[in-house]
Amino acid sequence: MKDELLRMRLTVLLEKTAGANFDALPGWWGNDPAGECRILDDLASGRENWRRAHRRAQSGLEALSRGDLDEAESFAWAANDHYLAALEARIYPSDVRELNSTAGRRGRPKSPEQQPNRPVRPRGRPRKK
Repeated sequence: MKDELLRMRLTVLLEKTAGANFDALPGWWGNDPAGECRILDDLASGRENWRRAHRRAQSGLEALSRGDLDEAESFAWAANDHYLAALEARIYPSDVRELNSTAGRRGRPKSPEQQPNRPVRPRGRPRKK
């Protein structure tokens, strides 16, 4: 039973991370500033963690096919951690601040006292002088 759940979890992670092109991996040796910038950009954007999540999910499925349940479970945890790290790299701090607060009341406030920072304007059309 545990191996089927683990296989399903690894398969879902493999499908979720299957969109990127994993053949063209950047690399640099020595004096290649452009290659170094590509690597650092991939690390900052979460692409490297995305690629690692995909590879760990593949390795976990291979370990499951060999019958090594413990190794497959450790690969599943590692793949999940890399997947979350890749998603966290794409979240802005303002998005996190919004997650920390609850949604406000819906609808229009009934009195100006409920909105202390909003200027009070006279309602209706302005009168002719």
